Amino acid sequence: MNDDRLETHGWSGMLWKMLFFTLVAGYCLYYAPFGMNETDGGFLTGLGWQVLSGKVLYQDIVYVRPPMPVWLRALELQLLPEHLAILGERWIFYVKIGLYSYLGAAVLTKGENRWSLAVFGFVVSAHCYPPMAWHTVDGILFGVLAAFFATRGTTVGWGLAGVSLCFALLCKQSFYPLLPLFGLYLCLENENRFGKTIWFGGAIALCTGLFVNYLHQNNLLSNYLQMTAGAAAGGQAIQHGLLDYFRITPELALPSILLLAPVAWWFWKGKSPRIAFAAWSMWLFALVASYAAITWLRQDHTVPFAQSRSMFWVALLVFGIPFIAHRSSFIAHRSSLLLLGISWCASISWGYNLPILFAVPLVWAVMELSRNLADASKAIKFSTLYRLGMLIALLLAFRVGYEFVYRDGRRSEMHEPMGAIFPQLSGIY
Repeated sequence: MNDDRLETHGWSGMLWKMLFFTLVAGYCLYYAPFGMNETDGGFLTGLGWQVLSGKVLYQDIVYVRPPMPVWLRALELQLLPEHLAILGERWIFYVKIGLYSYLGAAVLTKGENRWSLAVFGFVVSAHCYPPMAWHTVDGILFGVLAAFFATRGTTVGWGLAGVSLCFALLCKQSFYPLLPLFGLYLCLENENRFGKTIWFGGAIALCTGLFVNYLHQNNLLSNYLQMTAGAAAGGQAIQHGLLDYFRITPELALPSILLLAPVAWWFWKGKSPRIAFAAWSMWLFALVASYAAITWLRQDHTVPFAQSRSMFWVALLVFGIPFIAHRSSFIAHRSSLLLLGISWCASISWGYNLPILFAVPLVWAVMELSRNLADASKAIKFSTLYRLGMLIALLLAFRVGYEFVYRDGRRSEMHEPMGAIFPQLSGIY
C-alpha cells in the first residue's frame, strides 16, 4: 500500500529527517514547560494516581471511558521521576504525536519523503491540543499502529494489528467504528485473505476475552457496561461525526469557495492548471493566516475548528472521488481512507471535536494535490523550498497560537519556576 511517487533527492530526505527529530525535541524544550491548568491537564493524572493508591476503576472510581489511558498514565507515573511528573507527561505527549505521525507517513509513502510528511503531520497535530495525557491521543496512537501493522501485508502483521486495534477500542468509544473499517480493509486484501482473517480475528477474540475475564473476575462487568454505555450515544456520533463538519465560519467558507473553484475546474476539465495552482497556494496560506489572525484578535487559546474541517472536506474529496471513480492513477487508495477514518473517529468528542489531532492523512491530501497541480502547471521547480516556506508559515502562525496557553495566561509572561512551590512541577513556569 506504500506509494513511491513522492520520492525526493537524498539531501532533501536527510533535511526532513533532521527537521522531524529536531522539531519533536524542540517542542519538548520550547513549548512543554509553560502554563498550568487544573482541569483537563490533571484529569488522567488524577485518575492514574487513584489507581496507584489502590482504588479500582468502575468500582471505587466513576469513569465513563474504557480503561487503557488511565492504566497508561498510571504506568507513566510509576516510571517517571517524581519531579518530572508533569513535564514528563508533556514530553510523552509530543513523543506520541511524533510517533503516530511517522507511522502514518510510513503507511502512505515510502523512502525519503515520508519524513517531510511526518514533519507536517506532527506540526499540525501538535498545535491542536495542549500537551498532556489524553485518551484521544492514546486511541490515535494504537489505531495508527494497527494500520501500520495491517499494511505490512503479512499474517503476523494482521495479528499485531488486531492487538493494537483492541487497545485503541479500549481508549475511547469513538474508536469503535474502526473495527468495521479494518474489517472492510481486510476484505479488500488480495493475497492470503483467509490466513490474515484468522490472525486478525483471533487476536481480537483473545484480547476481548482477556479483558472481559478481568472485568468478570473482579465483578466489574456490569459497572463497566453501565458507565461506558452512556458515553457512546448515537446522537453524539451524528452531531460531532457529521453535522459539525458543516459548521465552518462564513469568513473562511466564502473565500474558500472562491479560491477552490479554479482547483475544482482543473480537476473536472483539466484546464488552467497555473491559475488553479496559484489559487490553491493562496488558500493554503489563507488557512494558516486566518488561524493566526483569529487567535491574535481573541487574545486567547484558539482551536482551529473551521480550518481543520475545511481540510477534512478537501481530503475526503481528494481521496474519495478518485476512489469511487476507480481512477487508481490519481491519489486515493484504501490506506488513505483508513487513516482518514482514524482522524474522523478522533473528532467525535465532547470538547475538541476536530479531525486534526491526527493530521497526517489531511496533510498528505494537501501534499498530493499540490504535487499534481505543480506537475500540471510546471509552476515550481523546487518543491523542497515551497514546502519549507509553508513549514515556516505554519511555525510562525502556531507560535502566535502558543502565546496564549490553554486555560492560563500569556506564555511570554510566565517566568516563575513552579518547582520551587511544588516539587512535582519542576521545569514548569
